Amino acid sequence: MTSTSTRIKAVMTVAAQYAAAILAIVVTTAAMLPIREVLGAPIAALLYLLPIGMTTWIWGLGPGVAASFSAFLAFNYFYLSPYYMFNVHQAQDLLALGVFFVVAGVISQLVGRARAGLAQAQAREREATHLYELSTTLAGVHSQDAIAPVIEAQARSTFAARAANVSLVGVERPPGDDAASLPPTLTIPLTTARGQLGEIRLWLDATAFTPAEERLARAFASQCALALERAALAQAEQRARLLEASDEFKT
Repeated sequence: MTSTSTRIKAVMTVAAQYAAAILAIVVTTAAMLPIREVLGAPIAALLYLLPIGMTTWIWGLGPGVAASFSAFLAFNYFYLSPYYMFNVHQAQDLLALGVFFVVAGVISQLVGRARAGLAQAQAREREATHLYELSTTLAGVHSQDAIAPVIEAQARSTFAARAANVSLVGVERPPGDDAASLPPTLTIPLTTARGQLGEIRLWLDATAFTPAEERLARAFASQCALALERAALAQAEQRARLLEASDEFKT
């Protein structure tokens, strides 16, 4: 999937969300209109708050604001006298219209913030789960040659990548068949205090990470780099012991 088609799909998705939010107000208006005289303006205003809250919770703040403005227009046009006009002749109707718009906007903001907070908490939970799985998997591997395939498998699972490849300094690992002929979508450096050890190359359907995914990628790469560094130090220590033992044997 190309970046252009991905952007077009994203724009169409957002447009569909806004259209659905407005449609929710249209459906609510159509359902209440036959019993307008029974409901009255105050009850109608309260009932409009239901689709406003639902659209904000499902699709976010932007569609919720669109639903609020649509409900504001519908309330003015269908429920404030004179009907089927946007003119308001009585001061109390003008006050009711203003109060309705403010309340609808506040509800959209509050529900939008609650939804964003829930999404952030869920993202943090997923991040902690992925990092725990990574750390437990790496704990049982003690060589760089064995760690690299583990990182690739975990990267594919964590970031929903079509393919992943770990390239270490001085050791070039060929990518899989799914990515052999394509440039990587994203490259994440594997860096420690001693310098860069290599990089993780990802082939994704998306063209960029969200802020939460970027935070997860940094933490993911940090754990991988530390595991590679520990393995390199352990291998160096083992070679030093073998050399020392060899020297002692010769003497």
